Amino acid sequence: MSNSIVNTNNQLVNGTLIESSVMEFKGYARKTAENILEMGRVVYETKDKLKANKEDFEVFCSKVGFKSTSSSIKKLSQIGKGYLMMKSQADYLPNSWTTLYEISRLAESELTKYISEGVIHQNVLGSVIKSLNGSTKNDETSSKEAGVDGERQEEVPNGTVNGLTFTCTLKNVNDVAFKAQLQMIIQNLEQLNVDVKLAPELKSALQPLVRKAA
Repeated sequence: MSNSIVNTNNQLVNGTLIESSVMEFKGYARKTAENILEMGRVVYETKDKLKANKEDFEVFCSKVGFKSTSSSIKKLSQIGKGYLMMKSQADYLPNSWTTLYEISRLAESELTKYISEGVIHQNVLGSVIKSLNGSTKNDETSSKEAGVDGERQEEVPNGTVNGLTFTCTLKNVNDVAFKAQLQMIIQNLEQLNVDVKLAPELKSALQPLVRKAA
């Protein structure tokens, strides 16, 4: 069989794979924890299947609205890598890409432990999980291996780089409704790759009383 026929067949196979992967990815675009896990799985599996041809993976990424080198794709790929570990615990996981990325870096035993202790729950903040990762492994090394931190600044919105910051002081976070709204605001900022720093007292105040997993 000539090389031209082999190349044509490979292009057809990869073309079919790309289109089916794009459709599957977009089918999970509604932002729930389980759907984010599925999106991560699609990215991870597609990247693995197309590892012999990076250009085809770039086509897939373009069709789902991302650059192949973006931190979003790298986070989703890492989430996909931890898919089996997290899938069975989806009911306890948040619907934040950034937080799920941090959770995917935990060992399976750590994930089970933190869920049973009530540390990981649907409203947990990414900064909390990042601190757990920092206490169990070399954060800088892990981030470089995942290929995320080097891409981080290019995706940060205007007004949050080059030392531009804003601060706010909260007088009371005892109100349950206010606490829930504040958690959503923090999660939205983290999804925009804004570096959110919480005072220890605020972290403690935002931790809800949750039932331990059975």
